[in-house]
Amino acid sequence: MCKRVIKGGVLVVGAAVFFLFCGLGVLITQHSEAAPVITVTEDVYDFGEVKQGDELEHTFVISNSGDETLVIEKVTSS
Repeated sequence: MCKRVIKGGVLVVGAAVFFLFCGLGVLITQHSEAAPVITVTEDVYDFGEVKQGDELEHTFVISNSGDETLVIEKVTSS
């Protein structure tokens, strides 16, 4: 009888913990609606055939269409 009560208690506690984490996931998802959203008009540009020594330039337009500040770090080129 005692083992049955313990197993039932463990089941109830396990279910409570499961639903607690599910509820926290929903709250976190709802709370984080305001976020930065990066928008890039084009992510690749082909210069075509280029001779060595030619100076090339192209501007990529990057904007934030989200509600929070967009932070861009560690930008590199190839």
